[in-house]
Amino acid sequence: MPQTLYGKNSLIEALKASRRKIDQVFLLKKKEEPADPQLAAFLQKHSKKFELLDRNQLDKIAGSPHHQGVAASVSDFPYSEMEELVERHPERALFLMGDSLKDPQNFGTICRSAYCFGVDGIIINRDQSVEVTPAVSKASAGSVEHLSVVKVTNLARTLEFLKKSGFWIYGADASSSVSLIDVKKTQKMVVVLGSEGEGIRRLVKESCDQLFKIPMVRDFDSLNVAQAATIILYELNRV
Repeated sequence: MPQTLYGKNSLIEALKASRRKIDQVFLLKKKEEPADPQLAAFLQKHSKKFELLDRNQLDKIAGSPHHQGVAASVSDFPYSEMEELVERHPERALFLMGDSLKDPQNFGTICRSAYCFGVDGIIINRDQSVEVTPAVSKASAGSVEHLSVVKVTNLARTLEFLKKSGFWIYGADASSSVSLIDVKKTQKMVVVLGSEGEGIRRLVKESCDQLFKIPMVRDFDSLNVAQAATIILYELNRV
């Protein structure tokens, strides 16, 4: 199903990734010229025509006033297949799994950190999770356009499949007695993140090989899931 991307980085990264068909591009105009001449030049360099619109027209097309002067009609996000993703990484891989993540801003921020810290794939549940929407792409600063994202029907069954494929499964759980610092890094890892309000669900948690928590100086309820993902990925990338 077609989507309307909005935000400068979302469009630029979609063009760089070359995974979506970009049908129409709309730019904010200023005195009959592009309000962002650098973006216009970038589009021309990539042989992309664009139409100039006033702010009210662009707000309506983007469905948001936070479009940064650009919107584009594009094809749906190209999701990956689980088996194909595993086959692409026979020796070494780091996957993230989101258990029922709901907030587009959180998911977009997680994708941004995942791209920066070399995550090879992100797994989400098909029916109870936010998908890769234009809001997610914008929140990720366009980084999700380069990521492999897989939608699966059953997370617990997917984890069992990944175990048989040589992966160790680690779940982030604030109630664990094991510190993130003490987690033994393996060649093939899956890190499971729980939803914003409920954490990791029971069956998914039982499928994890080890649960860990992020050590904190002060006793506080928990970190935002996007903040937690960034901390976890940084620590796992430390030599």
